[in-house]
Amino acid sequence: MPRKIKPESMSAEEFARRSGVSPTTIRNSLIRGDFPLGFAVKCAGGGHAFIIPRGPAEYFLSTGRFLEEKGGEGI
Repeated sequence: MPRKIKPESMSAEEFARRSGVSPTTIRNSLIRGDFPLGFAVKCAGGGHAFIIPRGPAEYFLSTGRFLEEKGGEGI
């Protein structure tokens, strides 16, 4: 059973579907730490929880650019 995703987060599957990338690619990038829009947390059972903030993800999906953190225009 999939975990419940908070409204302020986006699942790796949703981001992958909307960006045209494999969910496995997104999950592996989150685990490696080279995905710029989120992170993975290792759970006690050996799996991972994936966190992708919805605001920055929506911005990226609509513009193809990442939010900048300077001048108050960041996350």
